[in-house]
Amino acid sequence: MGSLRLAYCVAAIGGLLVGGLVAIAIYDRVLDALTQDAREELELEIAQRAPSELTTFDQLVNVELRTVELFFRYFDTLPEETVNEVFAAAFPEFGDGTRRSPPSYFDGHVSEDGTLTYGIGAFAGLRAGLDADQKRILTAAFLTVRQAGPALAGELDNLYFTDANDNLIMFGPDREDRLLFYRERAPADFSFQSLPIVEVVKPANNPMGSTACTGLDRIISQTDGTALTIGCLTPLRAAGRHLGSIGTTLDTTDYLYTAVTEPGAAIITRSGELIAHRDLLQDAAIDRSRADEVARRIQPEIMARTINGQGRPSGVVEHPGRNGQIGYIRLSAPGWYIVNYREYGPVELQAAGFALAIAMIILIAFLSQARLIARYLPFGPNARLNEH
Repeated sequence: MGSLRLAYCVAAIGGLLVGGLVAIAIYDRVLDALTQDAREELELEIAQRAPSELTTFDQLVNVELRTVELFFRYFDTLPEETVNEVFAAAFPEFGDGTRRSPPSYFDGHVSEDGTLTYGIGAFAGLRAGLDADQKRILTAAFLTVRQAGPALAGELDNLYFTDANDNLIMFGPDREDRLLFYRERAPADFSFQSLPIVEVVKPANNPMGSTACTGLDRIISQTDGTALTIGCLTPLRAAGRHLGSIGTTLDTTDYLYTAVTEPGAAIITRSGELIAHRDLLQDAAIDRSRADEVARRIQPEIMARTINGQGRPSGVVEHPGRNGQIGYIRLSAPGWYIVNYREYGPVELQAAGFALAIAMIILIAFLSQARLIARYLPFGPNARLNEH
C-alpha cells in the first residue's frame, strides 16, 4: 500500500509537471489563434457596418450641399426690390440696434401670395453694419431656410444659417423654447463667434470649404453649458468670400448614439475628443463633466493617434496602451471615427480554460496509471520479485 500511495504522489507530480508544460505551450498557441479569430471577427463586423455608417453622413452632406445650392440660386437671382421687401418683413428693427424675426414667422404666417412661413427664429446682430450686400446675404439665407427647413423635416429637425457677424436664422418648429432666445431674449450684444459652429467653417480652419462637424458643444441659446449638442455645417463661399454657413444641430442621443450601443463603442474626433459613448446614453442631456469622466477612462486621444497613422478608411489595430484591439470606421465628412474597443480578457480566459482542460486530462491520465507506475518504483512489486 505504501508503494501505491507513493506511486500516486509520483503520478500527481509528474502529471502536474508535464501538464503544466504542455498547458503553457498550448496556451500560447491557442491564444494566438483566438486573438487572430477575434481580429478577423471584428474586421468582418467593421467591414459590414462601414457602408451604412458612411451613408448616414454622406446623406447629411448631400442635404446640406443641396441647401447651399438653393442659397446661391436666391443670392444670384433675387431682384434688389425683392431683397428689400423680404428683408424688411423678415428682419424688423427690434429697438436695441438688432433686427429679429417677427413672432408670426414662428407661429405661422401666410403671405398674400400664399407662402407659409413657420418655425423661424432669426437674430441679426449686424456687427459689420447693414449694406446692400449684407441685405442680399441675409435675405437669401432667410428664403433658403424657410424653403429647405420644412422640405427636409423628415431628415433634419432643424436647419440654420450663421455667419461671422452674429447673424443667425434658424428653422426649428419643434424646439421647446420656441426659439424665443433669438427672437426676443438675447441681449443686443449677444455673440457666438467663439463657438465651434463658427470656428469650424472659417477659411483659416476649413480652406477647402468642406462640411465640418463640431465636437460636443452647448446649444448657443443656453448660457449654462449643460445641454451639449453637435453641429454639422457647410460653408457658403463665393468668389473667394466667406458668406456664412448652412448647418444643422444633431441630437446627441437620438441621431448619433445608435452607433455606440455595444460595450466599448464610441465616436471620437481625429484629435481625440469624445463625441459619443454608450455610458452617456442614460442621460437625456450630456453634461461636460460626465463626458470628461468617460474620456479619462477610455483615453480617446490614444485611440485617435493610433488610427490616424492608418491608411485605410476602416480596419482593426492594436491598442498601444491597453490589452485589446480597436476596430474603427473613418467618417471623412465630420472628421470622426466610430471605434469599438475589444479587450483581450475574454479571449485570454478562453485560452486559459482550454489549456487548463488539457492539463487536467494529462494529470488524470497520469493518476490512472498509478498502479503501473508503482510496479517500476525501486521498492515496488517488480523490485521485490527481482530480489528473489
